[in-house]
Amino acid sequence: MDSCISQNASNREIERPCLYGSLSCGSRSGGRDEVAIQGGEQLGTSKVRCHPEREAADEYQRTLGALFSVYWLMRLHGDGLQSFVYGVGADWKPLTHHSEVPVRSSDDLRRRQAFYTSVDMAQIGKVLVSAGLFQGGFCNGANDPERTLALLVLTAIHDIMKVNSLLPVVTDESGPFEKHKVGEVIYNHDTALGYVLQWMPSVLPSYAGLPEAQRESVKFTQFDMEFNLGWLVQAEAPPGMLFNRFKQIIRQGKAKSSDVALYLVHWLTDLAGAEPYPQEGAEKFVLKFPPNLFVSFLSSFHCVTFLSTKTETEVMEDYLRWRWAMAEPPLGTMPQGEGAIAAMRLVVMAQGHSHKVLNAFRSLPDSERKVLSEELTRTARRGQRFELGAELDAGGPAFLVYYAPALVQKNCGTDPEGALAVLVEILRQARSLWPLQDAAADDTVIIQIDTVKGSFVSELLLLHPGEQWMLKMLPNKMNATVAKESAPEGGVETELPTDKRVLDFESSLKRCAAGSNPDRSKSPKKKKKTAPSLNDFFKKDKKKKIKGTNLNNATNEKPAEEKKDTKKKSEEDDGWHEEEVVQATMKVEVAGKLVREEEKEKEEASWLLLAQPVKASVDAQLHWQLAGSSDSSLASQSPGDAQLHSQSIRTSYRKLFERHNVGLVLSCFKESLQEKHAYSHKGALHRNVVITHAPSRTLAARELGRITSIT
Repeated sequence: MDSCISQNASNREIERPCLYGSLSCGSRSGGRDEVAIQGGEQLGTSKVRCHPEREAADEYQRTLGALFSVYWLMRLHGDGLQSFVYGVGADWKPLTHHSEVPVRSSDDLRRRQAFYTSVDMAQIGKVLVSAGLFQGGFCNGANDPERTLALLVLTAIHDIMKVNSLLPVVTDESGPFEKHKVGEVIYNHDTALGYVLQWMPSVLPSYAGLPEAQRESVKFTQFDMEFNLGWLVQAEAPPGMLFNRFKQIIRQGKAKSSDVALYLVHWLTDLAGAEPYPQEGAEKFVLKFPPNLFVSFLSSFHCVTFLSTKTETEVMEDYLRWRWAMAEPPLGTMPQGEGAIAAMRLVVMAQGHSHKVLNAFRSLPDSERKVLSEELTRTARRGQRFELGAELDAGGPAFLVYYAPALVQKNCGTDPEGALAVLVEILRQARSLWPLQDAAADDTVIIQIDTVKGSFVSELLLLHPGEQWMLKMLPNKMNATVAKESAPEGGVETELPTDKRVLDFESSLKRCAAGSNPDRSKSPKKKKKTAPSLNDFFKKDKKKKIKGTNLNNATNEKPAEEKKDTKKKSEEDDGWHEEEVVQATMKVEVAGKLVREEEKEKEEASWLLLAQPVKASVDAQLHWQLAGSSDSSLASQSPGDAQLHSQSIRTSYRKLFERHNVGLVLSCFKESLQEKHAYSHKGALHRNVVITHAPSRTLAARELGRITSIT
């Protein structure tokens, strides 16, 4: 079997089973169609550099989740709905509301039960039949093998062009393709896949092996439609970019109802698997959306059929009105005038943090709010405007900030103003690169922010000396990326190339904070402490690297250098509201003494105990994640197997603490691992648990203070 290979920042290779045919995210060897295309060269067996390890692992799990969802939806008349809602256990059998493992909160179970009782299986079955997946009806009919295979292939390949090393270059044979000249790289992953499906299908064996009719259906959903329902659902794209191509196809009568329904099924399963924990069911739908929204999406998809009689902007505005009216809790009167469309789009992007993002938007200074109001209201269609929105200066291009919803959702629970400040700065600098021009009124520039989408805003300020965030225009002049780069040798006075702009997130944060909270940019006053607290740990000098910190030895006495009562030092110590996240490695005692053989030292760092509800969740999560393991089996593990178990533990902890709104990976519970026999092999026992991310130290201290105590 082929392997999918990803590389983390240190270029360490991780192998995992491939999901489809001979093509993977860079097949290693033996595949006859093992080709990756970039710069016009066949890379053959070369390994592909994907996202960092964590992001690549999550993408892999999302693909598995989508495949699980296909299986569950096809079995709704059996036990599919139960698995879709509650997930499956270690034995792969469906879980129920009363399953003891994993331990779930009452709110979690309430949401799952509400979804289970409210979902309209008949409506879902109707869509599956319309897509041609069943013959003779949903409940009594048999599935169509060829159509089902087409759906599975579509699920497996639809996002592979997110791997930059696979992006194709337009060849002389094809000629110019979708505004891309010969020799240009196609950066839009949907367009890139469409190019490969049309001109190089043999490099995708699973696609090439489909019957011709099914190949045409797959190509229609991924390229001919040029419609990304995710962009609509999250209000991510302007209406011109979203609907223009699809509107043309509908008006020309080229859209088969069965192919449109197949796309809808594909989109449903893809979104259902969006949370990278497939065994826990379709959590994106079950937990993230109101119970009635899932079926509402199915029934509302018919809104695209109005493209034959309405403009692209009118259809999108109808959708935004509907989402505002459906919001829970209610959002009040429909906005109108300047900022109305921006507010409505941000509410949809925030998913579950509607009131927080709305309040943050309204509290922005006028100058910052104006940037969002104007850029999120542009339609990318000449002569079209939103009825609820204010009149704008003519021209374009409009901007599609790819992954803006992910950035907003990541931060809105803790720092909505910060998330908006980042968006403001990106859009401000993008307009500097692309000034308004009447000739560009129908154009959309796609700004890729995948480098920042999974980060807390506070993390974006963590820059090494000489580093800065840059917005870079790509050679085709219709795409841009956000990335860290080294500052010019001449410093800030050095003139930048015309295709780059510096993204000063820190200044943007200060400007936005000035409107909502004047004290936010000021350093908090020192408070005299009478006993060790979490703040004692988090407020260490940011220039120090904390390794193996043992809080059992914490005292009130400050290091000598911290006793210097200078203004500069005070600002440096107390300015943690906007400084970097604590980056450290804590050595964790798991089932005995922590032994680091390479350094030949022993340390103990068992310093945090979680409150009982969280501890119970840890016990259950680890037991469920690693069920079936035993001391004897672990004793014979290879280093690679041990690494996989270590990764599973980290995944369990990341999921657990994200649920509790804590951005830190804390210490493991010794008793959990001993009692459950989950991970007791000495050779695989000693691991460094890395603090991977956190909100500001203020937030971390506040959140942790509610559920932790120091021993």
